[in-house]
Amino acid sequence: MTQRAQQGKTWGAVMLIAGTTLGAGMLAMPLTTSRAGFGLTALGLVAVWGLTYYTALMFLEVYRYHSPQEGFSTLADQAHGKPARFAVTAAILLYMYGLMAAYTNEGGNLLSRLLGLGHTPGVLVYTVLFGLVVKQGVRGVDGVNRWLFPVQLLVFGGLLALMLPRVSLGHLSAPPQELGLTLSILPVFVTAYSFHVVLPSIAEFLDNDPAELRRAVLWGTGIPLAAYLVWQLAIHGLIPQAQLSGLTSLGELSDLVTAATGNRLLGGGMDLFAGLALTTSFLGIGLSLTDSLRDSFPGIARRGDRRGWPIMLLTLVPPVLVTLLVPGAFVVLLSYSGLMAVIYSILLPFVLVRHARRQGQDIQLPGGPALLWLVPLVGILLLLVPLLMGLDLLPKVSG
Repeated sequence: MTQRAQQGKTWGAVMLIAGTTLGAGMLAMPLTTSRAGFGLTALGLVAVWGLTYYTALMFLEVYRYHSPQEGFSTLADQAHGKPARFAVTAAILLYMYGLMAAYTNEGGNLLSRLLGLGHTPGVLVYTVLFGLVVKQGVRGVDGVNRWLFPVQLLVFGGLLALMLPRVSLGHLSAPPQELGLTLSILPVFVTAYSFHVVLPSIAEFLDNDPAELRRAVLWGTGIPLAAYLVWQLAIHGLIPQAQLSGLTSLGELSDLVTAATGNRLLGGGMDLFAGLALTTSFLGIGLSLTDSLRDSFPGIARRGDRRGWPIMLLTLVPPVLVTLLVPGAFVVLLSYSGLMAVIYSILLPFVLVRHARRQGQDIQLPGGPALLWLVPLVGILLLLVPLLMGLDLLPKVSG
């Protein structure tokens, strides 16, 4: 492969990671962080990015000794047997099915508004249309993502161009209303950076090349980090904290931003960005879910090809049924997404690295043993955050 072709594949991997990570939920994230203020929010975003980037490097080091076709469930099984396989499979599938149901629901709403369809036809058309893209595998998703993601960034840049000139330094320097929120919002940030499910697909796409994989993960997570920080700066700098903390929906935020700037284009721009972000995330999570199902239930995959109809039906039908028949269920699933993300994206890579080193594999990570052992300590703390909020020992997040 020529150097130019390799660079093109790496850039495709960057866009796939960033597109999966940078979801429509980013727009409403300031509703969750409003009482923490911009300074602590920015600090938390950078810290969690550092944590999730490091755990991604842990996965990549493990994959130097494994085929990318061995998913997280298989790796957990090899390390600690069937109980570990069951726990990891449950965490990953609950996480991804919750996201897929949410994306399917919102995608159906989007098509319903654009085409004048009812909700059910909108959900079905959206699922079939982009489900067929997922069925083509990583190359099919990459081909569509290369068109959608640059447009998504252009729209985001346009929003910022309208908002940043009106940012007030006084608003940005407002102190946090509750210091404890610094801890409470961290699981939300972990979910926002939970791109790790796509790593096996990316590793296969880049022929498991360690250098290219590290480059793709750095840029693929760096773009969302920059976007999160600049969006928080724009919203916290545009809207006083007292007003921002009283909002409960993205629609209210959109109305307030439009009023603050006097520009009606912002509302439409936010809707367009949300639609693009929703679709790139649907493609990334859908691709990852097909690979996870194949890895978790290899008997089903053997009855067809890797993304044959049995796997595709398992990928797409449950989210559609949840959306249409039990519309509140995906909200319940999403409420546990932070917990599931901590299990598979923070604790699992630590377990796999420890097992690999006991097997004599040369796992090379920055920071030495101290940084390595910090990972499970932070992971356990993050698992305790919902319990501490339930006991009123930490303030509850809103939004």
